[in-house]
Parts: sequence; structure tokens; C-alpha cells
Amino acid sequence: MSQEEKKQDAKDQLAFATIAAEAGSIKDGANPVSQPIYLSACYRHPSLDQAINFDRLKGFTYSRVEAPNRKVAEETIAKMEEGYQAFAVASGMAAVQLVLSVLKSGDEVVSLDDLYGGDFRHLESHFGIAFKQWNGQKVEDLVSEFKNISNAIQVNIIKHILVL
Repeated sequence: MSQEEKKQDAKDQLAFATIAAEAGSIKDGANPVSQPIYLSACYRHPSLDQAINFDRLKGFTYSRVEAPNRKVAEETIAKMEEGYQAFAVASGMAAVQLVLSVLKSGDEVVSLDDLYGGDFRHLESHFGIAFKQWNGQKVEDLVSEFKNISNAIQVNIIKHILVL
């Protein structure tokens, strides 16, 4: 690795660490250094009209829909991964449902070859979603599989599903 590459690598690591350290840093008058933990399940609306015409992008209503802590986690993961958006879900089945919400019958998914067999068998037999398997070794192989006609990549990481 050249000296210039080492400098860039150090800069990238610093940027990653800074994003992680500043996760949830908010300006709310109390000036917390880190995200406060919100235990609320429901959130108050100033008026009935606001509750009826609620915009979840501008606030919170019920913790199963959106919650401050989950929102910060999703935003931080997206920044750290240099992605557009990240989703945090409570279970593997919730992640499978998330995948199903963006796919339709006839779509194709490239997954690691150690994906839990029940997932791809269920999705193939009940929803008509085809799976191609990738051994996780060469990114070039993944790219070539994805370029054909695949709609998503599904990767299990320490029992958690990451959909790219």
C-alpha cells in the first residue's frame, strides 16, 4: 500500500469513527452528547387535525411505525455504509417481509449459499421469487450474477439480514 493510500485509509477510518461517535447527536436545547433513549410507545399531537394528517417524516406517532431511537440507528447505518437508506427490524421474519414488500412474483434474488433454506424455499414456492446462490468469495462473481436480471442481493450477517 502506497503512502497516499495509507493516508486515505486512515482518513476513511476517521470519518467512519466520527460518524459512529456523532450518532444521534441532536440539538434540542438540552444539548445531549448522544441520543437519549425514548421509552415512549405513543407520541402526542398538538391537534386532532395534525393527528389525522400526520406525516411520519416530520414526527412520531406510534413506536411500531417510527421511533426516535430506531430512526437514529437507521440514519447512522446508512451514513456508515455510504448508503441512501437503512432499515432496522426486530426479527428475521420482519426482514423477510421487508424483502417481500419490494419484490414480486418472477423477481430474482442473489443470496449467499448459506442462506437459511427455509427462507428461499418459502419464497420460491409461495411467492415465485427465484434465488441464485453466491459463495461469497469473489465480488466479480456477485456483480456478474446481479447484472443478468436480479432484483436484490440478500446477505445473512451474524443472523441478521442485510438487503442491498
